[in-house]
Amino acid sequence: MAIRTRFVLFEASGYGWDRAEDARLWPSSAQMCPYCNRLRSRTSLIRIVLRRQPLDRPLGSLVWRVYVMHERLYDLLVRWLDGSGFVRCPLSSEVGQDVSRLVCGFMLLRANLRAGPRSVFKYCPQCGDPIYRPVGREYVFAGDLPDKPLIGLSAGELLIDQSVRKVVERAKIPKLRIREVRVLDEPRDGRGVLGSDWTCSLPPDSELRNRKA
Repeated sequence: MAIRTRFVLFEASGYGWDRAEDARLWPSSAQMCPYCNRLRSRTSLIRIVLRRQPLDRPLGSLVWRVYVMHERLYDLLVRWLDGSGFVRCPLSSEVGQDVSRLVCGFMLLRANLRAGPRSVFKYCPQCGDPIYRPVGREYVFAGDLPDKPLIGLSAGELLIDQSVRKVVERAKIPKLRIREVRVLDEPRDGRGVLGSDWTCSLPPDSELRNRKA
């Protein structure tokens, strides 16, 4: 049987604003869990304010599962983003930097990179949200995948199919990378379908993410 694959689209340096002091939410009353930093209300009425200079790179993330991408990449992917529930949010800067060519927003359809039985699974002690961190060789479980060519992953990555991959590769956007990930019919971590909100939003080297482990 042929091995099915999807592709992970990511930025080469894996950058992000993964500290609370790098950006802030407006209004300040926006509901966010203080422990796992998951935003409880995902709406375009929330404004993201950067507190440090944005980097000239195509794709990144903020600590609240918020994507930040250059407009060139956004324009390339917009037809698929719209079909995957991408909620665009206003973006501004506290330090006087031009952010007019950056697009910011939430991805409502997400998948999980899964792994083996040593993967970490638990509930956030503050808000009760489930947290899953893969340990071992990563894959995507077919039961977690919505029928979409592009969906979100954690830490600013996007999961794409072959049709989107061809479009991205033709565009030759500097610093973007694509890696292959297997799609398995049976999960290897002993759990069933996890759904779209089970993956820890923080990058692996984040101090907050390590504090949870």
